[in-house]
Order: sequence, then structure tokens, then C-alpha cells
Amino acid sequence: MENTTSRWFTLQSESRKTLVLLLLAWLALSLSQTLHFYFYFEQSLWNSIRWSFRDWFVWFVIFAVIYKVLRSRAELTGFTPGNLVLVAALAILSGVLQTLIITSLDFIAGTASRPFWQDFAHFYSKRWLQYLFIFVIFWLLMLNYFFAGKASGEDDEEAVEGNEDSSSKIKINDGKNTFWFETDDIYSVESAGNYLCYHTKQGQLIARGALKTVFSELEPRGFLRVSRSHMVNRHVIASSQRLTRSKVELILHNGNTIPIGTTYWQSIKKQLLL
Repeated sequence: MENTTSRWFTLQSESRKTLVLLLLAWLALSLSQTLHFYFYFEQSLWNSIRWSFRDWFVWFVIFAVIYKVLRSRAELTGFTPGNLVLVAALAILSGVLQTLIITSLDFIAGTASRPFWQDFAHFYSKRWLQYLFIFVIFWLLMLNYFFAGKASGEDDEEAVEGNEDSSSKIKINDGKNTFWFETDDIYSVESAGNYLCYHTKQGQLIARGALKTVFSELEPRGFLRVSRSHMVNRHVIASSQRLTRSKVELILHNGNTIPIGTTYWQSIKKQLLL
């Protein structure tokens, strides 16, 4: 239950970050096009803002739908002739759809300056190359970020989750790759700002995260919080030694020593029956 809750909060956090990035991209693109309309085409400021924000909003909605469909089917995940043809076809059709929508909005709002199909042909004839360029850039970004990064990570996760022993393993994602460790393969975890350093049998692994969040997941597996910046796997503790009256350190099987905060010592002492 705790792992499910932790994953839910992680997904929620990633969704919020993605939404913020999309909103920032929409604002940046809309503002740049507003300046282009206002200064280059010498349109009024209101028309420049209205056209730009409307145009890019429609594009982002189209991209969201296309991404959802393509990702669910795992299509367009490589540079093949068939994929290039499909991307070009989608770019043309998306441009037609975007032009159709904004032309319809103009007619609904009563701001159209020509008959419907003339307005449609006018907009599309001037922007078809722009549409192709926009869609190709979108595809490249989607291919690089979502398919090459996210999808591979999800495939690894699903494969491990299907393994009967996956529940005994600890998942660590360093931002590029996902690693799975047995509990006894991790000696300790050290916090440094927004990053965590995992000390493992295979070496050190750096990942983003908060010690408090990770500890809530690892505590049931036998990890002890020994200071504000350290937690230790109790199964790899070899011994302890008192340095001074107020200073104690734990010695691990790999020879590493971990200082124990004075506020944690009494609790740790009871748990280890020292």
C-alpha cells in the first residue's frame, strides 16, 4: 500500500511538472508569435495576442491527442522511411485540422474577413510549411523524451514487476536508467540537498529525491534513520563504537563508518539491542 501511494504521488508530481512545462511553452510560443504579428505584419496588439494564443492553444490540444494515441500504440518510435512518411502525413492533416478549427472559431466569433473556404485556403496556403516544421519538431521531442526515456523505463519496470521476486527489490532511477537492487545490496543512503547518494555493493549511485520520502519506503525493509542526512541498512551493520561520550559511529560490512546523530542514538540503540 505504501509503495502504491508513493508511486501515485510521484506520478502526480511528474504530471504537474509536465503541465507547467506545457503552459510555459504555450506562453513563450504565443508571445513570440504575438511580437511577430505586431511588428512584422503591423497588426493591432489585440489581434496579435488573440490570433497567437488561439493558434498555439489549438496546436497543443492536437499534439496532446496525437501523443496519447501514438504512445498507447507505441508507434513512430524510430527513424524509418515508413515513419517519416507517416509523420509528413500527420503534419499535413494536423495543419488542415488546426486551420479548420481556427477558421471555424473566426466565423463563430464573427471576425472572419472572407467566405469560410476562402479564409481556410488563405490561412493554410500561407502556413503549410510552418505546420510541417512544427509537427516534425514535436515528433522529435516526443521521440527523444517520451519514447527513448520514459517508455524504456516503463518497460523495465513492467518486466521487473512481472518477476516473482520483484517485491524484494528496491528501485532506483538516476534520471536516465532504472536500477533494481536487493535489500542487502544497499549499505546506506546519504542526503545532499535535493540529491541522494546510494552506497551499494556495485558502487555509488546518485538520484534526485528526499531522504524522508525514501525512508518511508525503506524503513519496512530494515533501514534505520541515523541522522538528518543518513539512513543505514541494519542488516549490513557490523558493529558500533563510541568515539566520545556524545559521539557514536556505526561500522558497516564494507568498512564504511556512519556517524550517528545524538538525537537518534537512543532509538537506534534499542532497535539494535546494543
